[in-house]
Amino acid sequence: MAMVAQRWTVNGLAVELRLNHRTVARRLAKAPSIGSGEHGGSVYLLADVLPFLLGLEDKAKTGPDLNHERARLARVQADQRELELAERRRDLVEVGDVRAKVYELARTARDTLTQMPARMSAQLVGLDQHAIERKLVREIADICQQLQRPVLG
Repeated sequence: MAMVAQRWTVNGLAVELRLNHRTVARRLAKAPSIGSGEHGGSVYLLADVLPFLLGLEDKAKTGPDLNHERARLARVQADQRELELAERRRDLVEVGDVRAKVYELARTARDTLTQMPARMSAQLVGLDQHAIERKLVREIADICQQLQRPVLG
């Protein structure tokens, strides 16, 4: 046979818990009811009303818990201080600064590489294939070395 949750009235809970029925009614004023009993009174499930009877109703329903809010504020302030410190140490930088630096590096690389043929063409005239290759490899290595300077500093 399946177990079924028992339905409780205010008076039934008062008798079972040996409390005054007015006390039980006052504590259950905000508790969720599952309907009406045979005499028109509200009917409750014990699991739903137990926190109200014990004075442990959900703090979110009754308002914020001051200690919880203070602890949350302290965590937020500590996180904010940590971010500010990391920013001062330059461990964190603004996204806009990163975008500007990346754009600058890409533009420098593009400009340097597109100027390379005009800059080197006179130096390559009359050289054999291996000498041309060595000069081009050396020039590209120099360009890469220039681009390896610290990005954000």
